[in-house]
Amino acid sequence: MSTDQTSAVRYPVARRGKRHLVRRWVVTFFTVIVILVVFVIGDRLANAVAENSIASQLQSSGFPAATGVTITGVPFLTQVVTGDVHRIDITATNVPAGPVQLSTFTAVATGVDLNWAFNGGTVGQISANALVTFDQVANAATNGAGGAGLTLAADGVDKIKVTAGTGQFSASEVAQVSQTGRSQVNVQVLGNGGAPGSTLNSFGSFSFDVPKLPAGLRITRVFVTAQGIAITASAHNTQLGA
Repeated sequence: MSTDQTSAVRYPVARRGKRHLVRRWVVTFFTVIVILVVFVIGDRLANAVAENSIASQLQSSGFPAATGVTITGVPFLTQVVTGDVHRIDITATNVPAGPVQLSTFTAVATGVDLNWAFNGGTVGQISANALVTFDQVANAATNGAGGAGLTLAADGVDKIKVTAGTGQFSASEVAQVSQTGRSQVNVQVLGNGGAPGSTLNSFGSFSFDVPKLPAGLRITRVFVTAQGIAITASAHNTQLGA
């Protein structure tokens, strides 16, 4: 066989080998892509299931309002495996609290060791904030009358200034805000500067109980802001469904 004929035999064999190698790499590449896509989809589905399960568990544990739950961090399943879900955000609005509502409630849980049912686990730390707006305060202080004709404003960190009327025809009084029990908040009128029968006289003292908070949260502070009565709470090394 001549040199030319030998080359003609070798080159097709070499080209076939290269084509086979390329095909194998292409198949491997797309297999890896498919596996990654399936993992990402599965991870996001598991994340959504966990958020819904936690929200349901919080309500079944006694929190009197529907919650929104957001688990941050990607991927989610690796956080579950390592026992350290980095952050869970919990939100709710218009939470019933006797004569008032917690207009907003937000909580952040970190260092969560979530169980595989996604409905409970241990929490390293959780902190929360809630707000009772001045509108809610005025409505409760006037026995549901809405507080028409009254203006409420912060008067320091623990007092509310209540004003009826405007200018030289106005009158004001001050109400003290304090925590009087583990979960009770009191609004106590200190004096009445209004004329008898004025709108200001409709504003009375009252108390409300903060409902059971999720994950063993306990009130740490009650104070007055420009928006209303703010409440903070926290807990450490507690249970998500406590």
